[in-house]
Amino acid sequence: MRIYIGHRLPFGFHATVGFGGYGAPSVRHGDKDVRMNDVTILAVLLLMIALFWWMAGTAFGQQISPITQEAKGPRARGEIIVTNNGLVPLAVVLEPATLTGANGKPSVTPLHGVTLKLSEQSARLGPKQSRVISYDARCDQLPCAFTVFAKFVQGHTDQGVAIAIHLPSTVYVCEKKNGCRERVLRSMGLSSFLTAGAK
Repeated sequence: MRIYIGHRLPFGFHATVGFGGYGAPSVRHGDKDVRMNDVTILAVLLLMIALFWWMAGTAFGQQISPITQEAKGPRARGEIIVTNNGLVPLAVVLEPATLTGANGKPSVTPLHGVTLKLSEQSARLGPKQSRVISYDARCDQLPCAFTVFAKFVQGHTDQGVAIAIHLPSTVYVCEKKNGCRERVLRSMGLSSFLTAGAK
């Protein structure tokens, strides 16, 4: 299938768009034969650019902040902001977990050792929309650390499997707030991660 459109006339483009497969057709405009131009390649390129722009906005437009927080315990209160910078509405689900370390590697496990309350467990974000999620946590013992994952659901496969990305926000809780993240990571044997992430 080919796509055609009329060339420029004295008062603008001819409004007729034709579809065909054998040669460029022409249309009658007043007393003139207007030859149609093949714009198939241009139309495909514009479609590809629009599709890429939409996919980029969907795939890379999600955000959670702050990435890390430090708090004085055993009780910690604060906020996490989830943002949809994309062009389509998205559902987000908040999934808390406990951060631990083993053999020099971080590990997240089902939440334990921390009592955590979130103001919302899930939300639906419109395009360019943010939502503030408040948390109230209490650690059984100090220091402790927990991570809240924001799971942005972006659609489903043909088999019905959800397509999602998980973005983490980690809270470190100690007897003293300043330097808490460093102390927690060292206690977990994760000193190599001290240069990673924002304080």
